[in-house]
Amino acid sequence: MNIQELQIVHDKVVQAEFPEDIFGSNSSHFKVNFRHMAKIVHPDLYSGAKDSVKAMAHITSSKLNDLYERAKKVDVDGTYGLRKSQVEEEKEEFNFVVTIKKQMYHLKEVLLEDDFFTIYGGYYLKEDGERQEIIVKIANTESENDFIENDLRISKILQEPDDEYDFGKHLPVLLGRFKTSDNQLASIWQKIDGYDLFEVREKYPKGVPQEHVVWMLNRILTVLGFAHEKGIVHGNIDPSRIFIRPRDHNGWLCDWSCAVNLPKKTGEQFKVWNKDYSAPEVKDKASPLPSADMYSLGKTMMYLLGGDVLTNEMPSCVDIRLQRLIRYFVLGSPYGRASDAWQTRHHLREIRREVFGPDRFREFRM
Repeated sequence: MNIQELQIVHDKVVQAEFPEDIFGSNSSHFKVNFRHMAKIVHPDLYSGAKDSVKAMAHITSSKLNDLYERAKKVDVDGTYGLRKSQVEEEKEEFNFVVTIKKQMYHLKEVLLEDDFFTIYGGYYLKEDGERQEIIVKIANTESENDFIENDLRISKILQEPDDEYDFGKHLPVLLGRFKTSDNQLASIWQKIDGYDLFEVREKYPKGVPQEHVVWMLNRILTVLGFAHEKGIVHGNIDPSRIFIRPRDHNGWLCDWSCAVNLPKKTGEQFKVWNKDYSAPEVKDKASPLPSADMYSLGKTMMYLLGGDVLTNEMPSCVDIRLQRLIRYFVLGSPYGRASDAWQTRHHLREIRREVFGPDRFREFRM
């Protein structure tokens, strides 16, 4: 519960006349911006607050949802973003340039304002003139530099070469780092050529077909197996941090800003609690274990299948063998649930062959 953030979103929402006024004019970003605001204003978060605060949350949530429904309608019509708000017209002039080792990086727009950092979209030109899209994370304040620093630290460990497999293809690519004039730390990343799992589920509102969820899960278990072997626990897995690319079935696990490394040795603790996706022990500030990541991944797969992350129910069309495996991910005890990503991946591949036959590439449309 953050009443100050609620007030900020409330003030923006009540003044908004059109969806673009609150979500921005870029149709590819309005869903992400909605999800971020919806988490802040959800009435359940303020059930114990004063009546005036509860009323503010209900009013804000209701109008925010109305604006979102209008946004989806005009997006389907192909007219989203044709009307620009005054704020967006001012943003058109936005072009912040950062130069690192003679390379110019252009920041063109705000994509997302997170709790700890703001994410910008932009580009740079390669030597051959080709335009490469980027994202830039800038800490909201100097006091939140630790999250950017941690993301950089963990990513460096994960990018160390492996003799057997190119795990780097499942991780975001770092291009550089810098500090603003206010001493806020920033990192520059190559934009991922794919969709996050919130976007995927938006495309399949009744749930993603299970034959595709299986390969997505397989990809992320590969990343977790690799990370856990190095002593790293991600600590904040949810659908926004997993990306997939349909054309080659690649997958990425992103945003390691809340990760811990060798927690038994270093004493590092969980940094955030994600209400719908974090394991119970995260809220209790227990020692981080790999099984916490498995719990979050299991909840994410339930969501992707069209299930209920609160009750752990999944659609009846999902094969019972796959349902049993995913429920094993989300058992309450950190010592009783799935914890070995490699072993779980092997079990998943067995189920995949039992249910769907020999491995073959299945086209996935977005």
